[in-house]
Amino acid sequence: MKTTKYLPLVLSLLLPLSAVAAQLSPENVVLDFYRLNLQDPPSDGYAKSQDLYVSPALQESINESLSCNFDGPDTDQAFCDQPRPCKETAHSYICLWGKHWVENDVNYYTKSQDYPDSWMTERAAHTESQTADTATVRITLGKAPEPLRSFRVKLIQQNGQWKIDSIVMLE
Repeated sequence: MKTTKYLPLVLSLLLPLSAVAAQLSPENVVLDFYRLNLQDPPSDGYAKSQDLYVSPALQESINESLSCNFDGPDTDQAFCDQPRPCKETAHSYICLWGKHWVENDVNYYTKSQDYPDSWMTERAAHTESQTADTATVRITLGKAPEPLRSFRVKLIQQNGQWKIDSIVMLE
């Protein structure tokens, strides 16, 4: 009888622990993001990876850049014509959209238009730094002899989940 009386109390104490255990680490967020994002053949993985793991602010910056760089019926030309800071890097031309620098003419997440098959299956990541609110993860895609590509991924905590907030290609 006493066990039944205290069971709800014990369960209520353990429930928050199970929620914390279910949260993915920054490293696992980045690995799962690229697993979904680079699925072949293309499926709903790309959209799912963004919905699950990308901050709304970064999504908005990427969407604005895409809308203005690839004119379509929904393009707000007045918005697109507003001056914004742009600069040339070693690999691309980037502009400031909102608070994010976004490359023109390449996929933001891979910094390329195409990628080798090994990027879909070969991924290695490690957490470089982590606080309660931010984390930095380095990920390398690919396997030699195909080209490798490494990125520094910054994540932020939003509503108890890690979200990707910027991706920078490493030399």
